Amino acid sequence: MYWSIHRYPSLAHRSRKERAAIVQSAVREHGGWYRKRLLVAFAFVAVGTMSIHRVIRGASLLEWRAWVAPVVMGALLYGYLLWEINGAIHTAVKKYLAGRNL
Repeated sequence: MYWSIHRYPSLAHRSRKERAAIVQSAVREHGGWYRKRLLVAFAFVAVGTMSIHRVIRGASLLEWRAWVAPVVMGALLYGYLLWEINGAIHTAVKKYLAGRNL
């Protein structure tokens, strides 16, 4: 499991700037629906957090209940990003590098 795009073995010997450029180009060429899925994920987190806060409307910011929704939604978003890093983005980078013989 990769915790960051900068940990891919195929990009390990490259500079940080070059790694970012390769990942950006790979996602652009082979990423498919990545950007739309990311937008939906951010919308889900925003709407989910607001919906949960409406349900627990009486909680003040000092109560633990007020912080449950942002923490849970943040954890879900982090899990989704890890899924993308290890799935679609990693596959896109491998295809991009294989096609360019880099």
